[in-house]
Amino acid sequence: MMTFYMGTKNIGKISSFSYTVADTTFFGNLINNSVALKKFVKYVLPSPAPTTIGSIPDGTYVFSGGTSGLSNINDSIYVAWLDAYKNLDIFDVDIIAVPGNSTQIIIDKIQEVCEYRKDCFGIVDPPETVAGKPNGVITGGVDSMLFWHNGQLPSLDHKLNSKYLATYFPWVLFTTESDITADQWMPPSVVVIEAISNNDKQQSNIFGMPAGKFATLSNINDIAYYITEEEKSNLYDDVLGNNVNPIVYTTRQGFFIDGQKTTQRAIDGINNAYNRINVMRVSLFIKKKLQEIVPNFFYLPIIAATYKEFADVIDNEIMKVLKAKGAIKEGYTIQVDSTINTPEVEAELGMIAIITFTPVKSTEKIKVISIMKDQEVVVQL
Repeated sequence: MMTFYMGTKNIGKISSFSYTVADTTFFGNLINNSVALKKFVKYVLPSPAPTTIGSIPDGTYVFSGGTSGLSNINDSIYVAWLDAYKNLDIFDVDIIAVPGNSTQIIIDKIQEVCEYRKDCFGIVDPPETVAGKPNGVITGGVDSMLFWHNGQLPSLDHKLNSKYLATYFPWVLFTTESDITADQWMPPSVVVIEAISNNDKQQSNIFGMPAGKFATLSNINDIAYYITEEEKSNLYDDVLGNNVNPIVYTTRQGFFIDGQKTTQRAIDGINNAYNRINVMRVSLFIKKKLQEIVPNFFYLPIIAATYKEFADVIDNEIMKVLKAKGAIKEGYTIQVDSTINTPEVEAELGMIAIITFTPVKSTEKIKVISIMKDQEVVVQL
């Protein structure tokens, strides 16, 4: 009998096997045909292939090698690949994330790429020491998350502050396909990206509010930290400038994302009600659609008819779509005319279009006032 282990876990075994290559019970065939073993092991005959393989003595054999993964992955490799995503002609990107990597160089590079492209955003994960639960022990909490998010921990020496980034708290317990350890603690981005994708399918667009009933997390088993209402307010507070999206649990809704902020801070101390993912994604949608439209207008004559055609296409393929989906308010304008396309602009062989619009905010606070009055009693003498 041959028994196979990965670490201390028994992953399969074969018995009644033959050492003769031509036999159907040849041990190499049994390994390669085993549903359990072929996930991890593949037997390859040496070349030239022998007809029989000599007796293999009993004992323990340690396998090494394999080509299913890469080794020695470091931040510089991540940075190089992230930088490649600046090429808009090659890569069509909506969300960028490096799950579980919270080093400052990676976060800064994700921000740099997204701000360069202006048609995607990044999800950055807090370190496990801030928001995780290894071995069943909480290693951080709300205060640690806020310190990290505000650049007060060595792992991040400056505040997260970009409309192209979002972050979530805490880590989650997720069932993986691993045969060794099925349930593993994972960084938030692993489930958040799936939740945003599901949200987009439900709302039939890529700019809806990915939170609340649209961002349930039915595929997780636990969260590393159960957030109180007061703590949630601190994590997601416009006045304090905290922009952390809580992952929470209630008996009514189960696990879900209860926030949709970007990490953009208030400007000049003024509360910014527009630093929300749905607002940011409206702009990303416009940029992405313009990338499709603009090539059709290169090398057309710079005349009034071209101005009008460009404005009409923007209106029909972008702005009316946004308005119909309730993403922008009435009264948007598209300006493509000679007042902005001056002789100087024309001399440079350019064309300018100005789109002015007001995005729609999302409901995040509801207050209901209920007044109970005593029944009036009239006494007559």
